[in-house]
Amino acid sequence: MKVTQSKTGRVFPGRGAVSGSRRRVLRGVAGALFVVGLVASSVEADEKLEQARGEGRAPVIDGLRDAAMHNAIREAMRNAAETVGREAVARTVVEDYGLISKWLDPGLAGYVERVEVVSEAVVGGEAHIAIDAWVNAASIRRDALAAWKAVPKPRTLVVVVMRDDEWRLANEAERAVAEYLEYKGMKVIEAWPARQSLEREEVQALGRGDARLAAMLGRGTGADVVLVATAHVGEAESFRNILYASHARLRLQAVDSDNGHVLAQVSVTERGIEGMAERAPIKALVSAAKQGVRQGFVPFLRAWSEATGGRAVARVVLSGVADEQDAERIGTSLASLEGVSAANLYRFDVTVATLKVRYEGTPQVLAERIETHEFPGVELKVDAVEGSQIRASLR
Repeated sequence: MKVTQSKTGRVFPGRGAVSGSRRRVLRGVAGALFVVGLVASSVEADEKLEQARGEGRAPVIDGLRDAAMHNAIREAMRNAAETVGREAVARTVVEDYGLISKWLDPGLAGYVERVEVVSEAVVGGEAHIAIDAWVNAASIRRDALAAWKAVPKPRTLVVVVMRDDEWRLANEAERAVAEYLEYKGMKVIEAWPARQSLEREEVQALGRGDARLAAMLGRGTGADVVLVATAHVGEAESFRNILYASHARLRLQAVDSDNGHVLAQVSVTERGIEGMAERAPIKALVSAAKQGVRQGFVPFLRAWSEATGGRAVARVVLSGVADEQDAERIGTSLASLEGVSAANLYRFDVTVATLKVRYEGTPQVLAERIETHEFPGVELKVDAVEGSQIRASLR
């Protein structure tokens, strides 16, 4: 990183004064900031850099003005890099900087390659500095995509509720929502079997926003989150004599399968225009489904991440379990493993128990810890690791 052109006529930090017509350069190596010389600089040539203004403050302690300026410029660099970072991330599949900020924030200043000091002063025992920074946006985008792969994401079930005679339309809407989620790198559970298992009254209850029922459906299918969309589509009407128009209203609700809490809810209305009357309602509904999941995605993922503490979720499927009490004892022991914050009984069926485990690390590391852990009265053998699911049996 280099810092150029002091409009205050000072070399920072503490190497004497220079004429305001000369430029000063600071380079950062491994996050350090130090003076290496005075050079002329051209910042327009490198297209990967984006410019942003940054400001920083730091207290002057024990009269050490230069140290305070050092800290202030580091803060200004981070602020400028975050400004560029938010715009850069918005142009990626991640879209929202907040979803990956904890991975990028600690090293933000390292993305700054050039800095021009606009002003610097000490006011009331505090160093103030303003800079124009040239930030490597390409590197931020690359690292944001890498961080996005590491972000825990919930297994999601999508159910669209419509009238009985509109099930084909419901399938179209579910497909549109699922495609968006899969594009985001999420695991989507097929909706059709889950919807078929519901009684007509239960489907109607889902449509009325019954979060408790949605959570039960999620637990039964292994979903962490259930997206329930209630949609209403209007009849196609003639438009300009040669086209047909229809409107679709859709309410999308994201429900946490663990507790039935509503994580996010959005409502949208979209219009569809087609040359064929039967296609207009489909276009309106698909458009509403896409718009609804786009608007609801970041709020529901943020809420789910906060609820889980940003930890990954694994399902440990145990065979040979005597009863629910036995499964709960094993879960209590699992919760004591290094990196595990919770291990709760999710489902029990005859002799097979499914535990939902929140943990840090990878499924492979968790499986190794399970196999080497001494459980009270039992010994577990890990049979397979399939994505975020670990299959094990009691020896």
